[in-house]
Amino acid sequence: MMQLAGLGTVGAVAGCTDTSGMTNQVQHVARGEFTLPDTKLPTGAQTLQVIDSGDQKAVFWKQFFAAYEKKHPEVEINYKAMNWPDIDQSMTLGLRNGTVPDVFFLPTTVTTGQAVSEKWVGAWDDIVDDWAEIKKRFPAGTFVTGKTDFEGKTYAFPLTSAQRFNSLMFYNKEIIQRAEADLSEPITWDSFRALLKKITQQGEGKYYGTIMGLQQSGAGPSSVMAQMAGVHGGITGTNWLTGEFNYTDPISIEAVEFLLAIYADGSIAPGSVSYKDQDARGRFPQGQAGMIIHGPWNLSPWRDQNPDFGFDFTIPPQRNPKEIWPVGYAPGGSNAYFYNPNTKVGEVVADVISYLGSTDGQAQWASIDGAADPAAFPDAIAKADLTELDSKAMEINSQYSVLAPEPSVRNPQVERVYEVQKPLQPDLGDVCLGLITKQIKSSVKDAMADLQDRANRSLDEAIATANKRGAKVSREDWVFSDWDPKKPYDKPFAK
Repeated sequence: MMQLAGLGTVGAVAGCTDTSGMTNQVQHVARGEFTLPDTKLPTGAQTLQVIDSGDQKAVFWKQFFAAYEKKHPEVEINYKAMNWPDIDQSMTLGLRNGTVPDVFFLPTTVTTGQAVSEKWVGAWDDIVDDWAEIKKRFPAGTFVTGKTDFEGKTYAFPLTSAQRFNSLMFYNKEIIQRAEADLSEPITWDSFRALLKKITQQGEGKYYGTIMGLQQSGAGPSSVMAQMAGVHGGITGTNWLTGEFNYTDPISIEAVEFLLAIYADGSIAPGSVSYKDQDARGRFPQGQAGMIIHGPWNLSPWRDQNPDFGFDFTIPPQRNPKEIWPVGYAPGGSNAYFYNPNTKVGEVVADVISYLGSTDGQAQWASIDGAADPAAFPDAIAKADLTELDSKAMEINSQYSVLAPEPSVRNPQVERVYEVQKPLQPDLGDVCLGLITKQIKSSVKDAMADLQDRANRSLDEAIATANKRGAKVSREDWVFSDWDPKKPYDKPFAK
C-alpha cells in the first residue's frame, strides 16, 4: 500500500520498458486514467522511496502511485513531500552518509556536477534501456551538458518544463468589482498603486490592496516588474548582453522604491513583514487582500480548498504596457529527479521514468498538475484535460517567457564556478525587508550599489577559485552579445 507523508507523496520507480509506441497511440487522455505498460518486474516484495517538494506534484503522485501499485501489487511506494528548507537539510546529510531515498530532489546546496563527481547520483542511461529514445521526445534545451548531462550520460531527469511564468497577478473578483477596476488589459505601475490604495480604503481594515510573504521573499514582485520593464534577467540576475549584474540599473532601483512606496501607503497587509510565502497565499482566498502576485501552483489548492472563492489573474503591472519584455528562463528543464546509484529497485525506478517520458505520462501530468509545473511535451499539453484557468496560465507562459542564455551550456566548466560561489548575505530580499522596516537606514540607491559590489566580488572570487582548481573560466563566459531578449536563445540547441 502506498504510504503518504508530509504535504503529499513520495515517489518510486523501476523497470526498463519500451514506451515509444505510446506516443503515436494516444489521441487524448482522461484525467487519472493511466495507460501503464505491462512491464515484467522482478518477483517478490519491493519498496520504492521518493522525496520531492510536493505541492501540486504530490497530487499527481498520489493518483499515479495508487494506479501503479494496483498494476504491480508487489510494489509498495513510500512518497514524502518536503519543503525546500527540509530538503536542503535532510538530503545534504543523506548524500554524505548514503541514506538518500531511491528517487529524490537534490538540495539547493549541491550542484548536479558536484553530485556526479561525488558519485552520489546514478546515470539514467545505466538503468533505463530505451533512455536515448526517451530523451529524443523532449524539447531541445531540456537535456544540457553541464546541467543534466556529464561525460555523455544523463544524471538529472527534468520531468517538467522550465517555461513557467511564476508571478501572476491574482485578484479577488468581488473586491475588484467593488473597486470598479478593469483588469482586462495590463495596468501601469501608477494605476496599480492607485488601485491598491482604493481597495485598502474600501476594506476599512478588513482587507488590504495586496498581501505578501515578505519574511521569505522580501523583494516582493519588484524583480519581475523590473524584468518586464526591460531589466533583462531581473534585478538579481545578469544582463546577458553585457555580463553585468542588474542591481544598479535605474529601473531596478525604481522597482524597489515602488515596493517601499506601496508599503508606505498602507496598501500591503500589515502582517506581510512577518509572513512567509505560504502564509500570504493561504490568507488571500480568505478575503484578506484584493490582489496577490504569486505563482500558478496556487490554482488547484485555491479551487479545491475554497470552492466559493471567485478569483482570476493577469500579468503583473507594467511600467509601460506598450513595451512589455518577456521573462527569461534557463535551459535544462525543471523539477529534476535523481536516483540513488545504490537503489535496490532500479527496475521499478526505470519503469516509472519510462512512463513519465511518454506522451501519455506527460499528458496525465499536465491534466493533474496543470500550470503548476507545466509538462515538458507541448503535444502532451495539447492532449491534456486542462481547466480554463490552467489553460490561461499556459498561454501566459508561452506569451511572456522565453528561453534565455546560460553560461554553463556554452562552457560546462562554469558549473565549477557555481559549486564554489557564495550566495549573497544579505540578499535582495533581506535588503528590501530591511528598507521596509527601516532597519537599513541607507537610500535604495546606496543599498543596491552595495548589492552590486558584493555580487561582483562573489562571482570574481568564485571564478578565481575555480580556475585555481583547473577550470578555464572568465567573466566573458557571462556575455552573450548575440542575444535578443525578446526571442528564445535556442542557438546552442539548433540541429
